[in-house]
Amino acid sequence: MNISAPFLRPMSLPELLDQAFRLYRRNFLKLIGIIALPFIPLSLLQGASSYFMANASTEFIASPTGLPSSNYWLSILGTFVSLILQGIFVYGLAAAAVTNAVADDYTGQPIGVFDSYRKLGGGWLKLMGGQIIFWIMAFVWAIVPCIGWLTGSGVFVAGLWIVLPLLPAVVMLEKNSIFNSLRRAWDLARSRFWWMMGFGFVLNVFGQLIITGPIALITVFGTAFLSSSNFDLQQQAILISVLQAIGSSLGGLLYLPLYFTAATVIYFDLRVRSEGLDLALMAARESDPDTTIVSLAQTSPAPRDPFVSGQDLLNFLLIFLGIIVLYFLLFGLLFAFVAAMLAASGGI
Repeated sequence: MNISAPFLRPMSLPELLDQAFRLYRRNFLKLIGIIALPFIPLSLLQGASSYFMANASTEFIASPTGLPSSNYWLSILGTFVSLILQGIFVYGLAAAAVTNAVADDYTGQPIGVFDSYRKLGGGWLKLMGGQIIFWIMAFVWAIVPCIGWLTGSGVFVAGLWIVLPLLPAVVMLEKNSIFNSLRRAWDLARSRFWWMMGFGFVLNVFGQLIITGPIALITVFGTAFLSSSNFDLQQQAILISVLQAIGSSLGGLLYLPLYFTAATVIYFDLRVRSEGLDLALMAARESDPDTTIVSLAQTSPAPRDPFVSGQDLLNFLLIFLGIIVLYFLLFGLLFAFVAAMLAASGGI
């Protein structure tokens, strides 16, 4: 089988992003379809919850009793349930299916929406189990006195940005147990810790541009348009909330396939860099030309380093300090902006 050259060598950040975009464009409708199967019904549920939440909130504000109605609590429950279901079916089921689809593309096989789901087996349950265990471990770590307080935020950020994105590929391609898959994702992530943090930052910024950007535009232009309409303030708030939910859903539908695709691409790149998977593939093909990088990925080395090293603790601490610096920087900029506005208006 013919695999394109970029898969067989270490890639730079621009090359990785380019490869992810190429995969995404080449299989655009199929990858969107994989995500859409669970995402659209859940988005409709989220949209309905947003509608009832906005409606119940305006009723709560105008209520003479000052107490929220039953509709308010039902809308909160609906929002909570939709978030839980998104975690299960989008970041679990659909993420695993996208990983299968990208693996098929690596081996030159056609990507099928339903085939990607049929190949899941019990892998997506392991994926969900790994995600749940990680968050439990991170929470327990964060409440440990001193060490946990100083490094807990670093654990959460590192897990969200570099460990959990690798977990679908590890679970679906290496087919290890839940604990071994979680350990394996962590070992791969920390093999290039700060590089992976940079990659995660780029992906998250891009996601904000795709999802948050349209929501901000909808809020600004929707508010300007509706303010000159015949709708009252309650109706305007409800319509804006619904439009924001629609914009968020469309953005998520476009971004999530790219996000999961990029995570699978970086998984293979990490294995090429740290384990010589490309060289192993070339050697294996000398005896069996049908060997693929996906079949070879099922064999992974046993962990050699401790689960958490001194360098890992230092990395988590540096993330915590970075968050503190960023917080005070943003607070300082906000204070300077407010002071400048007051000075310009003659307030001070």
